[in-house]
Amino acid sequence: MQVPQQQVVLIVKIGHDHDSECAVVDIAEAVEMLAGPVAEAVPMIAAHIPPDLGAELGRLGAVRDEEVQTSRGSSAGDAADPAGSPVLAALRWLGPVVPEQLLAAQELAVPDLVLAGMVDLSPLLGQPPAGSFYMVHSGDESQAVTAVRFLEMLRPGAAELAAALATRLAAHPVAAPLLAVGADVTGEAPIAAAHGTAYLALAVAAASAVLGDWRAPLLADSPAAAAVGVAVGTAVLLLRDAPVPAGYAAALLAAKARQEYTMPARTRTGSWSSTSGTLTGKEREFPRK
Repeated sequence: MQVPQQQVVLIVKIGHDHDSECAVVDIAEAVEMLAGPVAEAVPMIAAHIPPDLGAELGRLGAVRDEEVQTSRGSSAGDAADPAGSPVLAALRWLGPVVPEQLLAAQELAVPDLVLAGMVDLSPLLGQPPAGSFYMVHSGDESQAVTAVRFLEMLRPGAAELAAALATRLAAHPVAAPLLAVGADVTGEAPIAAAHGTAYLALAVAAASAVLGDWRAPLLADSPAAAAVGVAVGTAVLLLRDAPVPAGYAAALLAAKARQEYTMPARTRTGSWSSTSGTLTGKEREFPRK
């Protein structure tokens, strides 16, 4: 089979002396282990997420399926790759720009989680299968997508474990309050930014705990790519089903009203004469907003 010119075949050989079967993970126990450290890590991670990117994610749950499909071509979680996980499908659905920008923003934050003593669950995943494999890599594919594809080949189940942990943590009494948007946050963009940022920060913490210091082969210059890629895909899945923050609907309507409002193209100006009882003046052209 001939490989298109814009694609590259990556061949990697992996070898080890350990059993390749994955260990059984007790999700409930893992959630209890993670709840405290995640609650401490979320604010630090959130500080590294630009508000405009947080808002991009935070709007996902507020946009109806028809609008999402029109703007992006398919709904989040659709299986773009039948062999891939829902996390990878959601990451791809988001497109390359936002994940790459988030990766750039999180490059320093993710390694800090290990240094801060984040619980490391990576030993529970077992060792990768030995042997060689190949992967077709498109030149316009983001580093985050490439890293998650490597992850799913070498650590099957890791992305799904991170997503499952993040889902449970979102409902945990210790971590859940961190996802609420404060009553003092007003306006469509600030509310969306706070909403998206909180869920992404939670997902980054969960992904980092699962992956530990795992690095994707051939992506040594981007050590956080796998964790951020898994986190972004997980955040997309969570935010699609998360309740919209209180006040967002009203803020969205107000923002749309301001955006759609335009002054009349022509308006009459002049002055009223009390002696003649007539209005004199002329029409003026006003620029539209």
